[in-house]
Amino acid sequence: YGSLLGDGCLMNRKSMPYFRISQTKKRSEYIHHWQGLIGGKIYERIGGFNTIQESLYSRCWNQFYFIKRDCYINDKKVINKNWLDKLTWISLAYWFMDDGHLNNGKDKQEDRITFHTEGYPISEVKLLSDCLTNKFKLQNTITNPKKDYHIINLSSGSTKIFLKSVSKYILPIFDYKLGRYKNILKIPINKKNREYQRKRYFRSNKLS
Repeated sequence: YGSLLGDGCLMNRKSMPYFRISQTKKRSEYIHHWQGLIGGKIYERIGGFNTIQESLYSRCWNQFYFIKRDCYINDKKVINKNWLDKLTWISLAYWFMDDGHLNNGKDKQEDRITFHTEGYPISEVKLLSDCLTNKFKLQNTITNPKKDYHIINLSSGSTKIFLKSVSKYILPIFDYKLGRYKNILKIPINKKNREYQRKRYFRSNKLS
């Protein structure tokens, strides 16, 4: 459900849905991660600006039929209550890996996470924003840097809550998206000590 908010999509093969996701060659690890989860074949092609693109075409799974029913209307993604009700912190982690980024604060500005929702109409962006606020307690605002395009920005406090909640699900290839938090949030040691170090870091830096 989370990746469908971003780069993933569900297509039909002989009336049975399959999952497809594409990334540039430098993010091949992410495509192979998805292949390990749901199977399928990976194909390469030349994309825009002569970049090499890798695309995973998954196997057909019966579960995809029900997921597509929640997320699509007439073969088009449409944000709706059924879809939003299925979202979890893991879903948000995949959405972040696909379409999120951390704006590193400069001067006296705080770090903030942005989700790129330019592909959705404002009515659906508002539903996403309300879901983040009410279900995940993440305060956010909607801005439109370009006419008819809208993005979601988390508050500085909610950015810290978000990163603490999803960091354990972020793949190593996307560690750069954690910015200055990655060294403490992705400590390669046992889980108990990692959790202790995280809490210690956020307390000492007033990030809790």
